[in-house]
Amino acid sequence: MHETGILVEILPNGYGIVQVHARGSCDKCSAKNACNPSGKTSRRLKLSLGGKSYQPGDLVEIETSPRSLLTAALLVYLLPLVSAIAVYYIVDMKTKGQGLALLGFFGTFVVSGLALAILDRFIGRKKFFAPRIIGKSDE
Repeated sequence: MHETGILVEILPNGYGIVQVHARGSCDKCSAKNACNPSGKTSRRLKLSLGGKSYQPGDLVEIETSPRSLLTAALLVYLLPLVSAIAVYYIVDMKTKGQGLALLGFFGTFVVSGLALAILDRFIGRKKFFAPRIIGKSDE
């Protein structure tokens, strides 16, 4: 996924603060604003400048690799669903009670949400998931 942002600040350690407008690439995306439920119009990212020379105010092109997007989507959508279905069938086979199985199903969604929040703290900020500046934008 490609986005365009404005380099607002250059940090002394080879990083820069890039402000990305949330609606910047929504017209090119099939999700059509579904990923911005908070309604914030922009976000700031601390990204490596990659040794290139930039100035504050430069428009830069930011890329998030398809592999990291796919991995994140699988974690966020499939992990809770697969685990909830597995718990439903295990509880249903052990107790023969659909009520308990449904309780386990929905309880697993809550636990999965907490597990994803913990995973995000430890691996969500890793370089694999981070977007990167690929160059100045032509816009």
